[in-house]
Amino acid sequence: MFGGTRAVIALNRIARAGDRDNVRSGPKVQWIVRIAQEAGAATNGPHALSNTAWALAKLDFEDLPLMEAISSKALATIGTFTPREMAKLAWAFARLTLSFQPLIDAISASSLRALSKFESRDLSCIAWAFSKFSGSDLTLMQALSSASMRNLPRMDSTDLALTAGAFAGLAIADFPLRDAIAAQSLRIMREFQPRDLSHMSWAFSKWNVSDLPLLDAISASALTRLSEFDCHGLASTSWAFAKLLVVNRHLFQAIATAALPSLPQFDPQDLTMTAWAFAK
Repeated sequence: MFGGTRAVIALNRIARAGDRDNVRSGPKVQWIVRIAQEAGAATNGPHALSNTAWALAKLDFEDLPLMEAISSKALATIGTFTPREMAKLAWAFARLTLSFQPLIDAISASSLRALSKFESRDLSCIAWAFSKFSGSDLTLMQALSSASMRNLPRMDSTDLALTAGAFAGLAIADFPLRDAIAAQSLRIMREFQPRDLSHMSWAFSKWNVSDLPLLDAISASALTRLSEFDCHGLASTSWAFAKLLVVNRHLFQAIATAALPSLPQFDPQDLTMTAWAFAK
């Protein structure tokens, strides 16, 4: 029998699949979500709650009744969630731009109590999530900044990019964290994936900081991998360098070459960002 537990497992497998963009709006996903709703997938505890929310967010599948049910049940049991489960839950609601304030407040309070147990990925995900919620929790963000500083040597490129984006997006002038992120990024630049490169350049443009050693390293790495950038990555990278007035003709010429064939796939925001960048 295909019940709630199997529905959660199936959603997570689809969310992790490389072809998820092709199936997320299809009848199969809708059928699995309906099974999850009918079976009350959220009754299986924190692991099922967080995994269901994460999978829906990864698939950009906003099912409000199911997310409301997850929120209600998570709120009642938030004290039993692990740091990873809280981070995934917060990330999911932020990704879907759903701000159920009682749940957000409960995650914040519980996270503050358990912050010493958070691993690098948990810290970066929950920092990114709370940077997206309206009326960001500055007490939590300050605590996350301190915890992130301690964990920087253990952060990978995705953690660094998420953390930078979280604090830059809030325009928090945390200079020690910003400079430490730049230094650690330079140390592990070879590990950066295309999305990390575009996110990091965007973060420093939001901070309005032209860290030339870091930007040169991002440019050099991006030049070898532009064929792997998606439309938003090309747009945000060009926008970031233009905003910082960093003149890099080789990078812009390469971005133009990579962007031209895929311009029909650019969304309006990406087109606007790219046009603005090349007009500077």
